[in-house]
Amino acid sequence: MKSDDCDPDYEIAIIDWLHTFELDHERCKSVSDLYDGCILGMVLHQICPYYFNEETLQQLNRDANLSTNLVLQASNLRKVLRLLNGFFKSMLKKRIAMRDLNMNEIVRGENMDDFLILIQLVVGAAVLCEDKATFIRNIFQLNHNSQSVLKGLIERVLENAEDEDAAGSLESEVGLSEDSIEVSLDANTAMSADDSPREEPSLFSPKQLRREGDAEEERLRLLELLQHLQTERQQLLSQTAQLTAANLTLTDQLRRLQDSSQERRALEACEQQKAQDFEQRVLLLQTELEELRRDQDLRAVQQDRVKSELRAVTGRFEQAREL
Repeated sequence: MKSDDCDPDYEIAIIDWLHTFELDHERCKSVSDLYDGCILGMVLHQICPYYFNEETLQQLNRDANLSTNLVLQASNLRKVLRLLNGFFKSMLKKRIAMRDLNMNEIVRGENMDDFLILIQLVVGAAVLCEDKATFIRNIFQLNHNSQSVLKGLIERVLENAEDEDAAGSLESEVGLSEDSIEVSLDANTAMSADDSPREEPSLFSPKQLRREGDAEEERLRLLELLQHLQTERQQLLSQTAQLTAANLTLTDQLRRLQDSSQERRALEACEQQKAQDFEQRVLLLQTELEELRRDQDLRAVQQDRVKSELRAVTGRFEQAREL
């Protein structure tokens, strides 16, 4: 992934996860906003305020032209990496096996592989710190894709994390140091001298036993964490199923409402058409009525004319009879 393009799924997941912290979201919209190291410093302060305290974070340069000064940005990322290594070593008693990161390429957006390794360390610090339950719960509040990406980052950082004492010599690994052998021989000699039963001495040094106990405790803790994650996953699957069922119900109700709305609109259109037809019929009847009234008026005029002519004829007829 050595390019200036970050996988969209990774970028969305990283930004979504960072937004679970108390940050100014306007300053954290893309992975390029993380290149100056300041936002990562604020996140680390919330992960472990005791270790990443204000005095420690003052090492980060906050110059006014930081956003354009790639040299200062790369320097800040180196300081963040140094603080993370110190946190894993002194607080978590772990050592991270990794190659050197090219901070100059990161701030130029040319090396997403190295940038993701740095983000892995930040995520690892969150899920391994004292308040890990809170940060794990926050991860489970994210969507499924973001959870999958964060899970992959966590798995990779756990794979590269080694107990600080695990790098000892071969003697410490098998627990057969000269001191432990001398203790075993002295104990056997004493038992043969007085023939009294003694507890069989261990060939493993107390340091080795403590280390094995710590490893077992770490294994149990990881198993507990895995069980917790599985339980949370089951709960999320159940909630997802419930939300899916609710979504189907709402979709069906919406479809019914849409069908009902369409039927109502069709009925309204039909009623409007009927009203228009009725108005047209009324206008037609009014027109016919006006024509009938004009005919009646014309006939009345004609009747009056006929009556007048009839009276005139009758008058002349009477005059003619008198003569």
